[in-house]
Amino acid sequence: MASARDSYFFCGIGGSGMSAIAQVLRQRGAEVRGSDRGFDRGQNQATADCLRAQGIEIVPQDGSAVAGCGTLVVSTAVEETIPDVRAARAAGIPIRRRAQVLAEDIFNGHHGIAIGGTSGKTTVTGMVGQILAHAGRRPTVVNGGIMVNVKKPPLLGNALPGDPDLMLAELDERVANALKSAGCTILKMGIESGSTRVRKEVLQRPMSDNDIFETVRLAETAGLHSSGFVMVGLPGETHEERWETVDLLARLEIGRFRSSMFYPFPGTGAFKLSVDGGFIDPEKVERLTDFTESSCLDFGAKENLFIDKLAVCLPWFVNARMAVARGVDEKTLPAVARYAPLMERVLAMGESEWEFFKPEVRGIDAEAAAAAAAAGEVHYAIKFNAFMGVRDDYYLAEERAELRVDDWVTAAALPK
Repeated sequence: MASARDSYFFCGIGGSGMSAIAQVLRQRGAEVRGSDRGFDRGQNQATADCLRAQGIEIVPQDGSAVAGCGTLVVSTAVEETIPDVRAARAAGIPIRRRAQVLAEDIFNGHHGIAIGGTSGKTTVTGMVGQILAHAGRRPTVVNGGIMVNVKKPPLLGNALPGDPDLMLAELDERVANALKSAGCTILKMGIESGSTRVRKEVLQRPMSDNDIFETVRLAETAGLHSSGFVMVGLPGETHEERWETVDLLARLEIGRFRSSMFYPFPGTGAFKLSVDGGFIDPEKVERLTDFTESSCLDFGAKENLFIDKLAVCLPWFVNARMAVARGVDEKTLPAVARYAPLMERVLAMGESEWEFFKPEVRGIDAEAAAAAAAAGEVHYAIKFNAFMGVRDDYYLAEERAELRVDDWVTAAALPK
């Protein structure tokens, strides 16, 4: 974490991403100064004035003020020929990318939330920051654009200094790589449903499938383990849309997923949908002890049974649907032939047979996963608890390393 002993020089400090980090570091007591060719040309003087008002020294971009700084911070848009960069190299001053500073000096060692996706990251980052602020959490927010509710001079609106132990920022490839280098091992995301309609209309979460796939890609490319949360038994969700959740996971290639039964918290839009749809069972509400193995909603005997099977055997369903969901030949994913019969067997069971079979699921899964692993088949196994499916390469690496296995110790953290 940055402290008063640190000093930074931002080359291109007028940029939205650079000025956001500069403001947070200054608020934390670091000495900050910077240059920008736009300021030298008389452009964006309001931005320069706001930075000066926060105690950030603005200097010409001629290399004369770099001496004595601890770190020269640059973005990908900064050329090697800029005088500040040349001066830093001549003086042996460390030159670091913006994303490195964000991850290592601001995020590092603290609780953080990274907002990913292909579009809407800036808006959602601002919204989450506002929610946390209203909840009394005082987050530190670093954003790629202006947050209207934060733009109160001298703050520019692209950063909200706050509690250094609660960080919120956009996720892009540079940030993902820098988080990895800073020691981050896992990226968790709330997927909740494979249906875009359910995410938008029931959960008020309008992210697209592309957003989800891009976030997983960024994490995996950076060497971060990826983990997704999904819910089964959502109000207003059709039988086909429940299968969409299975198929999304089958296509996604995420590192692990955790499932839970939907619970209608009072005051939410989903609670109103549950009440209006007549789904809430008062007796079930009284008996409910957890969100992983039981639901307080009633969708009728047939659908209740299907939802329970999904909750217990979701990795089997995902494994069995991999080829269909991805549109490839089953021969390329041999685990399909191993798990499809298990899925079909479960689907054919009546309620009494299912209740008798349920306690055997973990043991059967262990045998199937061991056989799939021995054959080198890509698959998910029920690991660590009854509601988590973990991709084979991760759980096998964890087992080989004899690590203490929990959500935060993952194969992504293993030395390569």
